[in-house]
Amino acid sequence: MVKARLHEIRKVIVSNQGSILDEETFPTLALIHFVYLCQRDIRGFICLSLETRPEYVDRLELDALFRAMCEVDHRISIELAIGYEAHDDHVRNGLLKKGLILEGRGPHTLESLARKCAEREFRLKCY
Repeated sequence: MVKARLHEIRKVIVSNQGSILDEETFPTLALIHFVYLCQRDIRGFICLSLETRPEYVDRLELDALFRAMCEVDHRISIELAIGYEAHDDHVRNGLLKKGLILEGRGPHTLESLARKCAEREFRLKCY
C-alpha cells in the first residue's frame, strides 16, 4: 500500500530530537545514503527538511549533502530547519539554551547559517 503511494510524497522531514546533522547520532554516510534512496525511490519528492541545531551545521557536511542532491537526475531542494523559538536573545539562549544569536561574528549566528545555506542553494527555515 505504501509503495503504491510513494509518488504522492513531496516533502520528507527528518528529525531525531536533537540534530540530524550530529554525526554521533546520525552519521553523515547514512544521511547521504538516505538522500540517495529518497531521490531514487520517491518520484514526486521535491524537498528534504533536516531539523538541526546551529552548532552541528558545518561546511563539509553541507558540501556532501549538496553533492548528493545534485548526483541524481531528479534534483531536490534541501531545507535546514532551526528551532529559533524566541526573538529575545536572553529568552532564546539564557532560558531555552538555543545558542543562536541573530547577527555578528561567529559560526552560530543566524546570519552565518543563512550564508552557508545560500552558498549551496539550501533553504533555511526558522520556527
